[in-house]
Amino acid sequence: MLTLWVCGLIELYFADETGLTMQPYVPYGWQKKGQRLGLPARIATKRINLLGLLRLDNQLTIYHSEKALTGAFVVDCLADFVAKAHAKPVVIVLDNSPIHRCQAVYGQQTSWEEKDVYLFFLPAYSPI
Repeated sequence: MLTLWVCGLIELYFADETGLTMQPYVPYGWQKKGQRLGLPARIATKRINLLGLLRLDNQLTIYHSEKALTGAFVVDCLADFVAKAHAKPVVIVLDNSPIHRCQAVYGQQTSWEEKDVYLFFLPAYSPI
């Protein structure tokens, strides 16, 4: 696929999610020997979840939500992305996250392929 992108035959994107919060989270700290430190309990804060599609030339498309990420969110984001004009066939590389491999995503895959947008799932992780 990389060769196809380098030759200008496809648009190649890598997609993944992340989450951001303004509440810092440091699960460890330093203290003097014999001194006990207390940390306040974490309180609920708004979290922004992001799905990004990054091309190797650093073109980035980002979708966000304050709700938990689900397969339906992935479908909505990818449907919007597919609806945009693309001059060449598009390949989107995804990992094997459950929200990528859910029925909602599989249900749209054929219609996206009709529009020349293809999903490529990375192989399962292997420690060998």
